[in-house]
Parts: sequence; C-alpha cells; structure tokens
Amino acid sequence: MTFMDSGLLQPLAKILLLVGVGVICRLLGIITKSGIEQLKVLILQVTLPIMLFVSMGRGSLSSLVHQGGLVFICGILVPLLGYVLGAGLGRLFRLSPEQASVVRVNVALSNTSFVGFPVCTALWGAAGSPFAVSYDAGMSLVLVVLAPWGYGRSSRTLPWREVFLNPVIWGALLGAAWSALGLPLSGWPADAIAILGDATMPLSLLLVGALAEPSKVRIGELLPLTAYLLGRLAVVPAAAWLLACGLKLADVPAAIVVMEAAMPASIVATVMAQQYDADTRLAATGAFLSVPLSFATIPLLAALTGIR
Repeated sequence: MTFMDSGLLQPLAKILLLVGVGVICRLLGIITKSGIEQLKVLILQVTLPIMLFVSMGRGSLSSLVHQGGLVFICGILVPLLGYVLGAGLGRLFRLSPEQASVVRVNVALSNTSFVGFPVCTALWGAAGSPFAVSYDAGMSLVLVVLAPWGYGRSSRTLPWREVFLNPVIWGALLGAAWSALGLPLSGWPADAIAILGDATMPLSLLLVGALAEPSKVRIGELLPLTAYLLGRLAVVPAAAWLLACGLKLADVPAAIVVMEAAMPASIVATVMAQQYDADTRLAATGAFLSVPLSFATIPLLAALTGIR
C-alpha cells in the first residue's frame, strides 16, 4: 500500500468533492438557510431510515454471526470506547458542554458506510467486504442511539421521546427484523426503495458542505476542532488497533477494524447535530476538515500498523 494507492484515496476524494460542492452551493446562495432545514428533514425522516432498512434487510444475520462476529462486536465496542475517549478529550481541553457533546459523538463515530466500505473493498476485495459489512452493522446500531444521547446531554435534557420515535432507529430495527424473519427484499419495488435510500449519501454530503464554514473558524473554535480531529483520526484508531490485538484477530479482520475506525467523521452524526440543536458549525467544520486530513493519516496509520 502506498500513499497514492487509488483504492485508498479515490473514495476520500469523491467525498471531499461532494462536500466542496455543498460549500459552493451555500456561498452562491443555491442552498439557503431554509434549504438546509429542508435537506435535514428529507435525510433524517425519509432517505436515511430507508437506507438503513434496505441495508439491514438485505444483510444476513447468520452470515454476520459466523463470518464476522468479533468484527461486529468491535463495531459496537470501538465507538463506545471512542465516546469515552472523546469525553476525556473534552475535559482535557476544557470545552463547553455544547462543544464537548459534539467532540464526544464525532470522535466516537466514523464514516464506515460512505468511505470505509469502499476503501476496505478496494484494498481487500472479497476477503474484506464481509468484515467491513459486519463492522458497519455494529457501528450503525450504536450510531442511532449514541448520537441523540450524546447531543442531548449538552442541554442536560435527554430527548427520550425523540430517540424512541426517531425514524432512523425504526428503519434499522425493521430492517434487522426483516432479515431475521428471512423475508425477501428484492424485485422492482425493493429496487425503487433502495434508489431512494442511496440518495442519502450525496444529499448528506451537500448538507455537510452547506453547514461547514472552515474559512470562518474563530480562535475560540481551534481547541474543540483540535480535540475533534485528534480524537477522530488518531486516538480512536490507536484504541481500535489495541482492541484488535487484544482479541487476536487475524490479519484481514484486524486491518478492517483499524481502517474503519480511522475513517473521517460520520456524515450521519453530523446531520443529526442539526436535528438535536448541537453545535452544528463545529460538527460540520470538523467533518469537512477530517476528510482532507485523512488523506495523510490513513496511509500513515496503515504503514505504522503494518496493514496490508
């Protein structure tokens, strides 16, 4: 693996390009403040729940148990560990409650679907994709609860009703139930639904670009951004590597766990910051900056850990 490995860099470049389009649309007034709100509602109430339903519904729970059980568990444990580490960084950097909530959530949650899966599939092919799917499934289960919980704590008022009625959570749960019952999810109606779910990625990236304002970063935002990016791109991947070593995972699944943990910030978690009135500017700017920075940190991490 080299720094210029196209399988590693192309998915990251695509993400950066789409986020950049969102930035340009915001600067030109194509996406307005009301447009941002409409995009958020469309993603969180329609496309994202459908995407999770299709992803979980078309997955194989039995295959997940037999082929990637430990990787699935890592997909749950790594973000939970990341949340704790993010909380520690918040205290270390003496962040405000609003800033600390964004750091906790975004240090914990990485972009396993939109960037992680393409990268892992490109690098390890058929040998890696089942493990990438297993990790992403574990991460998705944690995301739909951890993001509302973490953002809600900043106001000391946990949005229990919103959590349990959130379409994102129900999309994932219904998809898992569909798969567990062995029901088919195929044919043209399912394909049409899947197309709608696939719209989540480009819409979310446009929204992140519209929310991010990296050129207007104030001095007071440097500390939380440092904590955010340090935790997301360095601290959590290191913790994931130690966890993979402790569980004595084989080469490919261990590499998948570390690589997925090293991905840029979760786009979905960034969008959800808008829903729960968190520090949206910090969440979006950190997510925006985590993409170009990962061009350097991911190959470096691969070299240091011997990932191949």
